[in-house]
This record gives sequence, C-alpha cells and structure tokens, in this order.
Amino acid sequence: MPPLDPGSPSARAAAIHERALEVAGEAELWLDPFGVVTWAGAAVERLLGRSAETLVGHALGELLGDLVVTAFLERLERDGEYSGTVSLTTASGELVQADLRGFPAGPHAPAGVCYVAVVRAMPGQTRMHTLLHHLVEGTASATGEAFFDALVRELARALKVHWAFVAEVDAASGEAAIRAIWGGDSLGEPFRYPLAGTPCERVVAGTLCHFPGGVANLFPDDLWLTEAGVESYMAIPLFGADGETVGHLGIMDTGPMVDDTLQVSFLRIFAARASAELIRLRDAAALAETARELARSNEELTRFSQAAAHDLQQPLTQIMGFIDLLQVELGADLTPRRARYIESVADGSLRMSRLIDSLLAYARAGGSRLEMAQCALREIVELAQQNLATDISAAGAHIEVGPLPTLESSAQSLLRVFQNLLANAIKFHQGSPRIKISAHGVPGGWAIEVTDDGIGIDPADHERIFDAFERVHGRAQYPGSGIGLATCRKLIERLGGELRLRSAPGAGSTFTVVLPTP
Repeated sequence: MPPLDPGSPSARAAAIHERALEVAGEAELWLDPFGVVTWAGAAVERLLGRSAETLVGHALGELLGDLVVTAFLERLERDGEYSGTVSLTTASGELVQADLRGFPAGPHAPAGVCYVAVVRAMPGQTRMHTLLHHLVEGTASATGEAFFDALVRELARALKVHWAFVAEVDAASGEAAIRAIWGGDSLGEPFRYPLAGTPCERVVAGTLCHFPGGVANLFPDDLWLTEAGVESYMAIPLFGADGETVGHLGIMDTGPMVDDTLQVSFLRIFAARASAELIRLRDAAALAETARELARSNEELTRFSQAAAHDLQQPLTQIMGFIDLLQVELGADLTPRRARYIESVADGSLRMSRLIDSLLAYARAGGSRLEMAQCALREIVELAQQNLATDISAAGAHIEVGPLPTLESSAQSLLRVFQNLLANAIKFHQGSPRIKISAHGVPGGWAIEVTDDGIGIDPADHERIFDAFERVHGRAQYPGSGIGLATCRKLIERLGGELRLRSAPGAGSTFTVVLPTP
C-alpha cells in the first residue's frame, strides 16, 4: 500500500482495516496481473513468519506453487472471484493449510495492482487433520524398521519436538530396546536401557505418562535425560493381542510441553499401528528362528539317515555274502528245506536293503538342496521310461505322452516322481497297462496328469496311500516299500506344488502333479 500521512483519514482507515484482518487471522496481498506481490499487510508475518517487505516483488507462486497460482489467476479472470484451500510454506519450512480468497482490485486500486488475495489461517482442528494427513502419507508405504524410522521422523516434525521414539519391552530382562529414535534432525542409533528409574517404567505399567517439564529432575537415576537435556516427556504404551505391554511410543523435548491435546491424539492414533508392527516383527523373528531350527533338524536327519543307511547296509551285505558262501559249502548237502531257509534269509535281506534305500530317499526328499533350472518335462518323462524299459517290456505297457511344458523346477526331483508314478501304473495292473501322460495350464502353473487303466484305489484310501509305510495291498501280491508315494508328495510340495489323486476300484487312477510357474 502506498505511504499515507499518518494523520489522514485514509491512513486511520487503512490501520483499522489492517487490525481487523489481523484479528480475523487474515493477511491481505496485492498482486499485479502476473501474480507478483506489490504490497502485503503486516498480518502476513504472524501467519507466514515472513515480513511484508520480504514478500514484495516476489511471485505468489513461491508461496503457493506455480500450478495453484495459475489456477487462481485463471479463475479470477474467468469468474471474477476465487475461493479454495491451499498449502503454504512458512519461513521455517513448515507446511500449513490456509483458506485463499481472491477478487479484482477494482478501479480505485493503485497503479499496477490488478488483484487482491486474502489468506486466512485454518482452525486448529483442521490443522491437526492436515498434519495427520502428512504423517500418514509419510508412513503408509513403510513396514518393519523402515516404518518405525518414518514414524519417529514424521512425529517429531509434525509435533515440533526434539525427540520421538519407539521402544520394545523385554519383560524377562527388565529392559527396553529402542527400535527407532529421531533426535533433532536425524535418526539415532538403536540402544537398550534398563527400565528401572525411568519415566518409561511407568508407561510399561500400562498408562499414558506426561511430564510437561522438569522430567530429568523427577527421574534423577535416568542419567540419559540429564545428559541429553530433556525437559519434557510424553509416552503411550503399546499393547499386544492378549493385553500385555510390548513397547511404548513417545516424544521428548528440550522445552516445556504444556498443550498436550495434539500430542496425545497423534500418539494414540499411531499406537495401534506401531503395536501391530512390533508384534508382526516379533512373529516374523520367531518364524524365522523356527525355520532355521527346522532346516538344522532336516540337515541332521539327512546326515543321520546317510550314516544309518551306510551302517545298516554293511551287515546286510555281509549276510548276503555269507549266504552265497553257505550255499557253495553245503553243495550236495543242500537239502530242499535248507534251500528254502537260505532263500528266505536272502529275500529278507534284499527287502531290508531296498527299504533302507527307500528310507534314505524319503529323508533326502525333505532335506536335500534343490537344483532349480529350466526343465523340459518331455525329456524327463522319456528318461523315466528308459530307466523302466525292462518293466515296460515285461508288462507289455503302452505309454502315450502328449505335449508337455518346459518350466523352472528340479529335474532330479521330477524324474524321481514321474518314474515312481509310471512304475506304480505298471505294477498295479492286470493285463497290459495303457498309460497316458498329459498337461494343461492352471492358474499360476501347470497340471500334469498320469492316467492308467489299472486296478484303481478306493476313495477311502486316497490320502492314506501318501503316508509312509501305508499299503493298500499285501506285499506278496504287489511288492514294494510303501514309501514311494510319500516321497513323491514330499518332493512336489518342496517345489511349491501339489500331488493329487482321482481313482475308484476297477476304474484306473489319475495322479495329478501341479507345478507352479514363477
């Protein structure tokens, strides 16, 4: 506004106008046709933290953003007025919300003045919503430690405090572990501290604690408060699913913290999310430890199985060797009855040897490392047929193989599975087996079906046959260890797939191998 004689009526009117705007929490700015500030009322200093002199000659876009000002000027040109909500950046860098109104300056305005903009600070409750919006935006996409880091940073900035922190409680040791702490303008290093003699000890008891000033004097045993220069403290407990305290979320400052409405609201709003994240991380750590224990157990089982197989096979080999020697030494004295005895011992030793091999294969199916690569299933099925060529020829089996996919998997595991399924289709049959292998796509992968026209399986036994040592038929009729299908299912499940069965007595069987694709 151009200088006026302080004693003139115009000057007095201008002063009254300025005071009215300030009381209303409004600041007036005059703009040229391009949105450059030509004059600003004194109230802008209280609203924006900038003096009127520093704004004159600067584009309004520096405060509101170029896109907002462009829309502001276009609306004024088109409609003759503007009203909306905008974000303002104060001199301290704080982002605040404000109402913006605009209208033409009129014919009596000073030269060069085209528009008048009036900025009004939003009420405290709206400001809280604005701060909350920014805080949520700053933390919404983060999880785990990244969430805690973002939470303490945004809390400290929104509430204008020096420190914000998240701590996890270790009830067994009586200590708390800082998961994230913001101090001043940066993240601090996590640390552990004893709860006894600290304000956090009261929070862990299950209640919100607020010490608006002199907190270091109230807790003289907490040397960190004194060394860091903490004056005020507020924290809220974080609860687990069963109501136990799992941690606390808090803020601290170097000055008094008297007006606690906004702080309490923010801490309570984010306490539930912080609690959930703490519990999730605890559960994830426990699950990871269980997985490590399981991996160690599987590794020990594999080593034990290999050692046991070696130790058990050695005496069996000796037994079978001595049986051969006994047959030679008896010579003419080998009576039919003695021959039956020897044959029974030899048969039992051979079955024991095969059972040990099957047990070793079953143990390895759950613990051996998988070599993943691109696998052409047709080549794997052809190799399984070559390995079973003698059995296929003896049974007069006819095998039809349709188009099969290539996918990333374990060739060794799939060979064992399809060789076992083909062997069963040949074994459990009367007459010449007819076997068909086909594939079709399913959501997320492929389903490969091995269908035969064999004796079939009663639906009541469909799950039982996948258990180790479970047999539907007697060993004399259909020999085997009873571990093959259990091994197949374990191998397929390790690949992230499924092994299913459709069958009925006398109607053949269809084993479906479902394999995922990356």
